[in-house]
Amino acid sequence: GSMDAPLRMTEAEPRSSLQLTRRAPALKASPLTSDTLIPTEAAPIPSPYSGYLQFIDVARMKEAIKKTEARIYIHTAPGQFLLTGQPVAYATGLTEKQLKAVQNSLTIGQHRTFEQDATYGLLVLSEIASRALSPGINDPGTAIDVITRQERLLWNWARTDEATIEPKCPQIFVPELSRNEMIQSAFSSTARDGAGTIEVVCRLLHALRALQDTPDPALAKAAAEMCVTARQYAEEALPLKSEKETMRHAHDAPRLG
Repeated sequence: GSMDAPLRMTEAEPRSSLQLTRRAPALKASPLTSDTLIPTEAAPIPSPYSGYLQFIDVARMKEAIKKTEARIYIHTAPGQFLLTGQPVAYATGLTEKQLKAVQNSLTIGQHRTFEQDATYGLLVLSEIASRALSPGINDPGTAIDVITRQERLLWNWARTDEATIEPKCPQIFVPELSRNEMIQSAFSSTARDGAGTIEVVCRLLHALRALQDTPDPALAKAAAEMCVTARQYAEEALPLKSEKETMRHAHDAPRLG
């Protein structure tokens, strides 16, 4: 009945996809950031199917537009749900044949997958914690174990240097990994479902405070915001005044570093 083995197997999935974002930033394309200017004449590339964007084949896309001045701006990250006809990207300079080739470079399916979807594994781990906290199971120990694993994954990710390589596909732009989505996927359901269990609350606040000291400013900011949310949930859910005081002391304790 031990949960250690399945948790280790599940933890390996986000570790692998998170490492990919460090080894191959923006999937070796140019990063699409808030500073990227998409030309006003860029035409939408519609999703050919409804489903989750599972995989972006950047190399195949690059081959489709080689020796041209085309530019492709993919604003949809792997893991996002699309409806048929919704824009998955915008592009300039594409022929009809190239448009079809770009669409064929996108794998869209009925379920999220781990390979390029770095937040999916974090979400799956958090769902394990939520199930453990359900009244029928009532296993806060497993939820605390999940929090520890999530904390370690995000801490190690933030402290791993991103590969400093020139984009191999500079004409293609891919969105950066959202730090807010990482924190939300990892901890939001645990903050809600564990709000009435003081052991879970204190461990969660400890993890979120530690993550505020990572060298990634956007991740630290997202962790700080989730810390506030977790405390608000706990203030409403903890039944005893003494437990609320314990939670406040955990929240107000000095941060690491």
